[in-house]
Amino acid sequence: MPHRLDTVIRHYVLTSENLAATSGELHEWLGVGQGHTHTYTLEYGFVNEIMMVGNSFIEVGQPIWANHRLHGVLEDRGGECAQMVVLQTQDCYQLRERALARNLTLTKDKKFQGQKVIQFDPEVFGTRLETYEYDLPDGWWTGRPETYTQSTIVKDIVGADVAVHDPEAIAAATADVFQAELDAGANTVRLGGNYLKFVPANGWQGLTTLHLTPLDPARRGDTKTICGTEFRFV
Repeated sequence: MPHRLDTVIRHYVLTSENLAATSGELHEWLGVGQGHTHTYTLEYGFVNEIMMVGNSFIEVGQPIWANHRLHGVLEDRGGECAQMVVLQTQDCYQLRERALARNLTLTKDKKFQGQKVIQFDPEVFGTRLETYEYDLPDGWWTGRPETYTQSTIVKDIVGADVAVHDPEAIAAATADVFQAELDAGANTVRLGGNYLKFVPANGWQGLTTLHLTPLDPARRGDTKTICGTEFRFV
């Protein structure tokens, strides 16, 4: 058996047509305060806010350039949506080697904010998966955890649903490339303490649902759709 590298989910990225409105809904539903914004995103044509929920982050981005690729994402999905899962791995080199050996398409393979980053074409795993290396073992470029206001409603984001046309095959491929634990019967890949569950697509493919553990067990089963994404308390 090869050595299994620890890969964890760090945050989930939503694309909004109105950052202020989406952030306001998230603040209220998740019980979080104002998150971090980054001025460097202006150089890339979008504005953002990152908020911390448990040990995970949610990033909301809004394109401000007329020709920004996120407009294409909004058009393809017919509106606002969740469009990416960001992960952190111990060795981007080995991840790249496994990806190239399987002829997988990379849309990024460079450095960003001082860290190595690899991004997979969304056609590979049903949604964009962007992976950074562990250059900061005690932190993350989104900002140190103690600088965020923690949620008063949610304990953590424990997983997400990704709609794909072949859940069994995509789950197996994801587990293989990321050397992650696979629950084959449920088409679920476990990455650190969280998971990606691959479910049948009804038309388009993509990240559809975030699963959150509420601090109050009585809230389990509650759902709300924000930015075209279902937030489900489990």
